[in-house]
Amino acid sequence: MNQTEQTSRFVSTEGIVLGHDGLFEDELPIHRAPDGVDSAGEDKAGLQERILNTARDQYMKLGFSRVTMDETASALGISKKTLYLHYGSKEDLVRAVCESHQAKIEAALKAIHQDAQLSPLEKLKQQTSYVAKVYSELSPSLIHDLQRSQPEIWKSIQDNRQRCLETDFLGLIVEGQQNHTFRSDIDANLFLKIYGTVIEGILHPSVLAELPYPPNEVYESLARILFEGFLTDSARTDYHEKK
Repeated sequence: MNQTEQTSRFVSTEGIVLGHDGLFEDELPIHRAPDGVDSAGEDKAGLQERILNTARDQYMKLGFSRVTMDETASALGISKKTLYLHYGSKEDLVRAVCESHQAKIEAALKAIHQDAQLSPLEKLKQQTSYVAKVYSELSPSLIHDLQRSQPEIWKSIQDNRQRCLETDFLGLIVEGQQNHTFRSDIDANLFLKIYGTVIEGILHPSVLAELPYPPNEVYESLARILFEGFLTDSARTDYHEKK
Protein backbone atom coordinates (compact mmCIF):
# COMPACT_ATOMS: atom_id res chain seq x y z
CA MET A 1 0.00 0.00 0.00
CA ASN A 2 1.48 3.37 -0.98
CA GLN A 3 1.43 6.49 1.16
CA THR A 4 -1.68 7.90 -0.52
CA GLU A 5 -3.60 4.69 0.13
CA GLN A 6 -2.43 4.65 3.73
CA THR A 7 -3.71 8.15 4.41
CA SER A 8 -7.07 7.54 2.70
CA ARG A 9 -7.96 4.44 4.76
CA PHE A 10 -8.42 3.95 8.46
CA VAL A 11 -9.77 1.33 10.80
CA SER A 12 -13.06 1.93 12.56
CA THR A 13 -13.89 0.88 16.11
CA GLU A 14 -15.77 -2.12 14.79
CA GLY A 15 -12.74 -3.57 13.01
CA ILE A 16 -13.77 -2.65 9.48
CA VAL A 17 -11.43 -0.88 7.11
CA LEU A 18 -13.04 2.34 5.95
CA GLY A 19 -12.37 4.28 2.78
CA HIS A 20 -11.48 7.97 2.69
CA ASP A 21 -15.18 8.85 2.44
CA GLY A 22 -15.97 7.27 5.79
CA LEU A 23 -17.97 4.41 4.31
CA PHE A 24 -17.05 0.78 4.35
CA GLU A 25 -14.72 -1.72 2.74
CA ASP A 26 -15.47 -4.79 4.83
CA GLU A 27 -12.47 -7.05 5.19
CA LEU A 28 -13.71 -9.30 7.97
CA PRO A 29 -13.67 -13.02 7.16
CA ILE A 30 -17.07 -14.29 6.05
CA HIS A 31 -18.55 -17.29 7.84
CA ARG A 32 -22.13 -17.98 6.90
CA ALA A 33 -24.72 -19.15 9.38
CA PRO A 34 -25.77 -22.80 9.07
CA ASP A 35 -29.26 -23.65 7.91
CA GLY A 36 -32.05 -24.06 10.44
CA VAL A 37 -31.57 -22.80 13.98
CA ASP A 38 -28.62 -20.68 15.13
CA SER A 39 -26.55 -21.23 18.23
CA ALA A 40 -28.83 -19.03 20.34
CA GLY A 41 -31.82 -21.18 19.46
CA GLU A 42 -33.64 -18.60 17.34
CA ASP A 43 -34.99 -19.65 13.99
CA LYS A 44 -32.61 -18.44 11.29
CA ALA A 45 -35.32 -16.99 9.08
CA GLY A 46 -36.88 -15.22 12.04
CA LEU A 47 -33.59 -13.67 13.07
CA GLN A 48 -32.82 -12.56 9.54
CA GLU A 49 -36.21 -10.87 9.35
CA ARG A 50 -35.50 -9.07 12.63
CA ILE A 51 -32.10 -8.00 11.35
CA LEU A 52 -33.56 -6.60 8.14
CA ASN A 53 -36.35 -4.75 9.95
CA THR A 54 -34.01 -3.26 12.55
CA ALA A 55 -31.37 -2.22 10.03
CA ARG A 56 -34.04 -0.80 7.74
CA ASP A 57 -35.41 1.41 10.53
CA GLN A 58 -31.91 2.64 11.35
CA TYR A 59 -30.96 3.30 7.73
CA MET A 60 -34.26 5.03 6.96
CA LYS A 61 -33.68 7.54 9.75
CA LEU A 62 -29.94 8.12 9.50
CA GLY A 63 -28.64 6.67 6.26
CA PHE A 64 -26.39 3.63 6.44
CA SER A 65 -23.03 5.42 6.59
CA ARG A 66 -23.87 6.73 10.09
CA VAL A 67 -24.95 3.34 11.46
CA THR A 68 -22.28 0.83 12.49
CA MET A 69 -22.70 -2.92 12.60
CA ASP A 70 -22.07 -2.64 16.35
CA GLU A 71 -25.10 -0.38 16.68
CA THR A 72 -27.30 -2.69 14.63
CA ALA A 73 -26.22 -5.72 16.67
CA SER A 74 -26.82 -3.83 19.91
CA ALA A 75 -30.33 -2.80 18.81
CA LEU A 76 -31.06 -6.45 18.03
CA GLY A 77 -29.67 -7.72 21.32
CA ILE A 78 -27.19 -10.02 19.57
CA SER A 79 -23.42 -10.07 19.22
CA LYS A 80 -21.70 -8.55 16.22
CA LYS A 81 -20.29 -12.01 15.49
CA THR A 82 -23.83 -13.39 15.17
CA LEU A 83 -24.76 -10.53 12.86
CA TYR A 84 -21.79 -11.30 10.62
CA LEU A 85 -22.77 -14.97 10.53
CA HIS A 86 -25.92 -13.93 8.69
CA TYR A 87 -24.54 -11.04 6.64
CA GLY A 88 -20.85 -11.29 5.86
CA SER A 89 -20.37 -7.57 5.34
CA LYS A 90 -22.19 -4.31 5.90
CA GLU A 91 -22.58 -3.99 2.16
CA ASP A 92 -24.37 -7.36 2.10
CA LEU A 93 -26.73 -6.11 4.81
CA VAL A 94 -27.41 -2.83 3.02
CA ARG A 95 -28.20 -4.70 -0.19
CA ALA A 96 -30.48 -7.17 1.59
CA VAL A 97 -32.34 -4.36 3.37
CA CYS A 98 -32.91 -2.48 0.12
CA GLU A 99 -34.05 -5.59 -1.76
CA SER A 100 -36.42 -6.61 1.03
CA HIS A 101 -37.90 -3.14 1.38
CA GLN A 102 -38.31 -2.74 -2.36
CA ALA A 103 -40.09 -6.10 -2.60
CA LYS A 104 -42.56 -5.07 0.11
CA ILE A 105 -43.28 -1.77 -1.65
CA GLU A 106 -43.85 -3.50 -4.98
CA ALA A 107 -46.16 -6.07 -3.38
CA ALA A 108 -48.20 -3.36 -1.64
CA LEU A 109 -48.62 -1.31 -4.81
CA LYS A 110 -49.48 -4.38 -6.87
CA ALA A 111 -52.17 -5.31 -4.32
CA ILE A 112 -53.70 -1.85 -4.72
CA HIS A 113 -53.63 -1.94 -8.51
CA GLN A 114 -55.08 -5.46 -8.70
CA ASP A 115 -57.93 -4.86 -6.24
CA ALA A 116 -61.06 -5.28 -8.39
CA GLN A 117 -63.19 -3.66 -5.68
CA LEU A 118 -61.46 -0.29 -6.11
CA SER A 119 -62.21 2.25 -8.79
CA PRO A 120 -59.29 3.82 -10.69
CA LEU A 121 -59.70 6.99 -8.61
CA GLU A 122 -59.60 5.01 -5.35
CA LYS A 123 -56.54 3.13 -6.54
CA LEU A 124 -54.80 6.40 -7.37
CA LYS A 125 -55.64 7.86 -3.96
CA GLN A 126 -54.44 4.75 -2.11
CA GLN A 127 -51.26 4.64 -4.18
CA THR A 128 -50.53 8.29 -3.47
CA SER A 129 -51.13 7.82 0.27
CA TYR A 130 -48.95 4.72 0.40
CA VAL A 131 -46.04 6.24 -1.53
CA ALA A 132 -46.22 9.37 0.64
CA LYS A 133 -46.00 7.12 3.72
CA VAL A 134 -42.91 5.42 2.26
CA TYR A 135 -41.26 8.79 1.73
CA SER A 136 -42.23 9.90 5.24
CA GLU A 137 -39.97 7.14 6.59
CA LEU A 138 -37.11 8.02 4.28
CA SER A 139 -34.11 10.09 5.27
CA PRO A 140 -32.43 12.16 2.53
CA SER A 141 -29.20 10.80 4.04
CA LEU A 142 -30.10 7.31 2.83
CA ILE A 143 -30.68 8.50 -0.72
CA HIS A 144 -27.38 10.37 -0.58
CA ASP A 145 -25.52 7.31 0.76
CA LEU A 146 -26.94 5.04 -1.94
CA GLN A 147 -26.20 7.43 -4.78
CA ARG A 148 -22.71 8.16 -3.50
CA SER A 149 -21.36 4.81 -2.37
CA GLN A 150 -23.75 2.14 -3.68
CA PRO A 151 -24.69 3.26 -7.21
CA GLU A 152 -25.49 -0.31 -8.30
CA ILE A 153 -28.08 -0.70 -5.54
CA TRP A 154 -29.51 2.73 -6.33
CA LYS A 155 -29.73 1.82 -10.03
CA SER A 156 -31.56 -1.38 -9.11
CA ILE A 157 -34.08 0.62 -7.08
CA GLN A 158 -34.58 3.03 -9.98
CA ASP A 159 -34.98 0.15 -12.44
CA ASN A 160 -37.59 -1.49 -10.20
CA ARG A 161 -39.48 1.80 -9.90
CA GLN A 162 -39.48 2.19 -13.68
CA ARG A 163 -40.72 -1.36 -14.14
CA CYS A 164 -43.64 -0.67 -11.78
CA LEU A 165 -44.49 2.48 -13.72
CA GLU A 166 -44.48 0.63 -17.03
CA THR A 167 -46.69 -2.21 -15.81
CA ASP A 168 -49.01 -1.61 -12.86
CA PHE A 169 -49.25 2.18 -13.01
CA LEU A 170 -49.67 2.20 -16.78
CA GLY A 171 -52.49 -0.32 -16.41
CA LEU A 172 -54.17 1.93 -13.84
CA ILE A 173 -53.97 4.94 -16.14
CA VAL A 174 -55.41 3.04 -19.10
CA GLU A 175 -58.22 1.73 -16.91
CA GLY A 176 -58.95 5.27 -15.69
CA GLN A 177 -59.01 6.64 -19.22
CA GLN A 178 -61.42 3.94 -20.31
CA ASN A 179 -63.95 4.77 -17.59
CA HIS A 180 -63.43 8.55 -18.03
CA THR A 181 -61.71 9.15 -14.69
CA PHE A 182 -58.49 10.24 -16.38
CA ARG A 183 -58.31 12.55 -19.37
CA SER A 184 -58.07 10.63 -22.61
CA ASP A 185 -56.39 13.50 -24.46
CA ILE A 186 -53.15 12.95 -22.51
CA ASP A 187 -50.84 10.18 -23.68
CA ALA A 188 -50.39 7.67 -20.85
CA ASN A 189 -46.76 6.84 -21.66
CA LEU A 190 -45.84 10.51 -21.89
CA PHE A 191 -47.50 11.20 -18.55
CA LEU A 192 -45.55 8.34 -16.92
CA LYS A 193 -42.31 9.67 -18.38
CA ILE A 194 -43.01 13.12 -16.95
CA TYR A 195 -44.02 11.66 -13.58
CA GLY A 196 -40.92 9.45 -13.30
CA THR A 197 -38.53 12.20 -14.38
CA VAL A 198 -39.99 14.79 -12.02
CA ILE A 199 -39.98 12.43 -9.02
CA GLU A 200 -36.41 11.34 -9.68
CA GLY A 201 -35.22 14.92 -10.10
CA ILE A 202 -36.99 16.61 -7.20
CA LEU A 203 -36.20 13.87 -4.67
CA HIS A 204 -32.46 14.19 -5.25
CA PRO A 205 -30.61 14.95 -1.96
CA SER A 206 -29.18 18.19 -3.30
CA VAL A 207 -32.67 19.42 -4.21
CA LEU A 208 -34.26 18.25 -0.96
CA ALA A 209 -31.53 20.06 0.98
CA GLU A 210 -32.74 23.35 -0.49
CA LEU A 211 -36.39 22.75 0.44
CA PRO A 212 -37.89 23.33 3.92
CA TYR A 213 -40.10 20.23 3.57
CA PRO A 214 -39.61 16.52 4.30
CA PRO A 215 -39.61 14.09 1.32
CA ASN A 216 -43.22 12.93 1.87
CA GLU A 217 -44.59 16.49 1.72
CA VAL A 218 -42.60 17.15 -1.44
CA TYR A 219 -44.04 14.01 -3.01
CA GLU A 220 -47.61 14.89 -1.98
CA SER A 221 -47.27 18.33 -3.56
CA LEU A 222 -45.95 16.82 -6.79
CA ALA A 223 -48.76 14.26 -6.81
CA ARG A 224 -51.38 16.98 -6.45
CA ILE A 225 -49.90 18.99 -9.29
CA LEU A 226 -49.52 16.03 -11.66
CA PHE A 227 -52.53 13.89 -10.82
CA GLU A 228 -55.15 16.59 -10.43
CA GLY A 229 -54.19 17.95 -13.82
CA PHE A 230 -54.68 14.47 -15.23
CA LEU A 231 -58.19 14.02 -13.78
CA THR A 232 -61.34 14.98 -15.62
CA ASP A 233 -63.35 17.84 -14.10
CA SER A 234 -65.90 15.52 -12.47
CA ALA A 235 -63.21 13.17 -11.14
CA ARG A 236 -61.29 16.13 -9.68
CA THR A 237 -64.39 17.12 -7.73
CA ASP A 238 -64.79 13.56 -6.43
CA TYR A 239 -61.11 13.45 -5.53
CA HIS A 240 -61.48 16.46 -3.21
CA GLU A 241 -64.82 15.41 -1.76
CA LYS A 242 -63.52 11.97 -0.72
CA LYS A 243 -60.42 13.25 1.10
